[in-house]
Amino acid sequence: MKIHKFCLWALLPALLLMAGSAVAGVQHITQCGTVIDEPGKYTLKNDLLDCTEIGITISSSDVKLDLMNHEITCSGAIAGVFLVGSEEESVRDVTIKKGSVSNCAYGIALIYAEASKVMNVTSSGNFDTGIAVWSSSNIVVKNNHTYANGAHGIQSWESSNNLIKHNTSMDNGGDYSGSGID
Repeated sequence: MKIHKFCLWALLPALLLMAGSAVAGVQHITQCGTVIDEPGKYTLKNDLLDCTEIGITISSSDVKLDLMNHEITCSGAIAGVFLVGSEEESVRDVTIKKGSVSNCAYGIALIYAEASKVMNVTSSGNFDTGIAVWSSSNIVVKNNHTYANGAHGIQSWESSNNLIKHNTSMDNGGDYSGSGID
């Protein structure tokens, strides 16, 4: 029986090509008003400052959004990050992580979402709520910091089976009744 040895050098170009295409699959966000309507991995390449429209809208399932420790600030926008499905079809399996959102009506809003996560985000100085979860299920809101928001730090409304854990929420308004963590 003859044993064939593969030379690593012969495989190296193919391995580099595969690694390059995995990195090329990450899409970079650089401006306010970006709409993510296809599955994939996305990173925020720079701060998005004074967004007059929604900072980033996510309307697709299977999205990983890494804010890369950048900030999104608003100037009249309804949300810094707006994850929105519909009553007929929820957006599923979305992760939003590592960044900060401020001066929006809602820092991060999830509406008609399922099995999604918001992690390691600071949401402060928003006019209403830091992180809002509405009509959604199986959402994980973990390791976030919400403070100085007009109403609530974290709010869950008409939602079920959500896990809100290891967050710090302080000095939020919470001046009206509702299901919120102030």
